[in-house]
Amino acid sequence: MSGKSLRAQVIESIREKIESGVWPPGHKLPTKRELAVMHGVSIAVIDAAMIELRAAGLVRGQQGKAVYVAGGEV
Repeated sequence: MSGKSLRAQVIESIREKIESGVWPPGHKLPTKRELAVMHGVSIAVIDAAMIELRAAGLVRGQQGKAVYVAGGEV
């Protein structure tokens, strides 16, 4: 198992999808619940990861609303 925290693992996974173009600018991310299931973590871990991804400028959106990859218009 990785020595990274679950939050760091989720951030890395989402960052890889964005940087590789799997999730291009403007792409709507899965819901928090879907992301939690995909990564096998709690919604709290997803919330923490989203805060960091927003701060890094990789995603945009508000708490409780849809989240999109930054850089595209919706």
